[in-house]
Amino acid sequence: MLAVLLIALTAGVLVTHPEVVDPIIPDHWNSSRSAIEELIVENPHAPTVQPNWQPSSWDSNAYNTQKMVSGFVDSDIIYNAYFEPNWGTPTVKVGPNFYRLSTSDKANVMAYMNQAYNITSTEGGFLIKDWRSGKTIGSYSRNGLTLL
Repeated sequence: MLAVLLIALTAGVLVTHPEVVDPIIPDHWNSSRSAIEELIVENPHAPTVQPNWQPSSWDSNAYNTQKMVSGFVDSDIIYNAYFEPNWGTPTVKVGPNFYRLSTSDKANVMAYMNQAYNITSTEGGFLIKDWRSGKTIGSYSRNGLTLL
């Protein structure tokens, strides 16, 4: 189902939020222990969901990062992605259609965002926030997706 959704989303879309496609990585993120590992919300009662596919298994010519992220943005699954101004924490704001996805598809979308920008290998993870309220609704780390 995700494959069909993603194929439909990637057809000829323009990027409306360039900060999603070309993030600026602050220089202070090159430390050995990332501050994000300390900031990611851990809820012992919230299950961590692993993606059920690997983004690297996709045909990179047909599904390049710009097309995929543009599709997520244009379909209101992803609102934007940025680094928190004060802390430099990687953050993905999700749009209203993110909530319509199954838990598995939510994990797959976040796995793609992680793979596209190589976040967990350098930063440990990223926060997931609601597009309207700005509240943290979860996080994605090496362990997978955690929704609050």
